[in-house]
Amino acid sequence: MKRHRGYKRRRSISSLMLSAALQLIVSPAVMVADTLKPNRSLRKAWVFYYVAFCILTLLTSWFAVLYSDYRTDRAIGALAEFSSGRATVKGCPYAAQINFYAIKYNVDPSLIAAIIKQESGFNPEAVSPKGARGLMQIMPGTWRHLNPTSRCRGDHAPPACGDDCIFSPSANIKAGTKHMRELLDRYNGNVVVALAAYNAGSDPASKYANVEEFDGLPPYKETQGYARSIASMWVAFRSQGELALAKGLVLATRAKVWLMWLSIGTWIVFLAWIARRTA
Repeated sequence: MKRHRGYKRRRSISSLMLSAALQLIVSPAVMVADTLKPNRSLRKAWVFYYVAFCILTLLTSWFAVLYSDYRTDRAIGALAEFSSGRATVKGCPYAAQINFYAIKYNVDPSLIAAIIKQESGFNPEAVSPKGARGLMQIMPGTWRHLNPTSRCRGDHAPPACGDDCIFSPSANIKAGTKHMRELLDRYNGNVVVALAAYNAGSDPASKYANVEEFDGLPPYKETQGYARSIASMWVAFRSQGELALAKGLVLATRAKVWLMWLSIGTWIVFLAWIARRTA
């Protein structure tokens, strides 16, 4: 019996809340109609609901302004990160590891994502005909240079033999990003030459670094195609984060403007109703 009473009480409260919400939503139409054609029998409850609606729109407009400012601050922060090469990637495999190690070694995460996409297509067990392995296609010799204390020698077949293996996604991204950082430092931050060195080796990259005829790239069809492909994907990965922020900022700004006008309109109607009633 007590359980049945409790159920009826909850149902009654739910019905009252639903009724109040509906009257709150309908109250603007009732007040506009009463302003245009006053009705002396208008229930006071409608006035109460309309005042509550006005206050609700005012508070919502205020929160919209705060949220729009927050989105603007985020967009400005993202722009600063973008220009300093620290714009994080989203929506791609291993995004967390890419962002972590790219920021650790001060390399643009979008560049690392583009290299992985080009090198292995995000396949952690990829092995090239030349013997490069893992997500970032690291050669065994380069792996041992970057990980002298690792028990993995980097010359075995997949799968991974442990957490510090060349086929481990996290370890491979760490090593590849560290290697890219070394190349960027070696070539004074020149991304084009660093990519050429990553693909073709340091000797060809150094030889053609200052040759304008080849735009700093070795005259190898594979390396030139590699650099161009990564350049286009780099822009695509960087644009993902910017696009999401831009969409959020546009929606927040539009919502702020509409809610501000809605709030102003509701108070104008209320003042007009008071003036009509007291006339």
